[in-house]
Order: sequence, then structure tokens, then C-alpha cells
Amino acid sequence: MEKRLEELERTEKIILEELVKEQALKEKELQLKFDLERFKIESGFRVNEESNDSTNTCSVTSNLNLKKLIPDFDPKQSDISLYLVIFERQAKRASIEKKEWVGQLLGLLPLEIVQFIAREPEEQAENYDYVKKLLLKRFKLSPEVFR
Repeated sequence: MEKRLEELERTEKIILEELVKEQALKEKELQLKFDLERFKIESGFRVNEESNDSTNTCSVTSNLNLKKLIPDFDPKQSDISLYLVIFERQAKRASIEKKEWVGQLLGLLPLEIVQFIAREPEEQAENYDYVKKLLLKRFKLSPEVFR
């Protein structure tokens, strides 16, 4: 009877250890999923789980497409107004939502301009129309001249 009780206790202990290991693995998996989601949000990427739905697009793909379609902006050789027109047209063709335009545009601008925009309050720095006016002003163009 005593051997059987010891055997049951050992079996119970083994089962308990396995449950603890399973729980630790589940917690680690949840933490990894959480970290991945946080990274997606911080990066401004909106990745859809439904890859078969053609109406849903992935911002990561759009970003890569814009990098291929639009060269990086060179303030010494390029006209900012023309560059913004090209950017807007390509962003519309790539079906990128306007609220994501600033994030896409920042990837194409030189670091000094990105830092200039980053100094603005967050709400304004995420508004494409505000950023556009800011860039036109920085390069000495008014919206009237731009039109």
C-alpha cells in the first residue's frame, strides 16, 4: 500500500511538473505574440490576417512598393511640391489610407527632414495635410504657389 501511495505521489508530481512546463510555454508564447503586436503597432504597420481577401492590403507591402516606385527625396536636386504630388498619386494607387501617408512619407525623406517633423506635436506630426504645409513652408512654398 505504501509503495502504491509513493508511486501515485511521484506520478502526481510528474504530472504537476508537466503542467507547470506547459503553462510556462503558453505564457512565453503569449508574451511573444504580445511583443509582435506591439512591434506592429509601434512600426505603424497594419497587417491583415486574411491574406486571401484582395480588398485588404498590407501596409508592409505598400511601403515596399512605394520605396520601389518613388525615389528618396533629395532636397538639393528635387522640388518638394512635385515630390509630394508624385507621392500622393502613388499612395492612392497603392491603396494606402491617408492616415498612414505620413509614416510612408517619412521612410522616403532624409533624416534631417524627418527630425524636423518629429519636433512637432504628435497629433500634428501624424496629420499628412499639416506635414505637407510644414514641408512646403520649410522649402519656402506657400499652398497658393503650390497650386
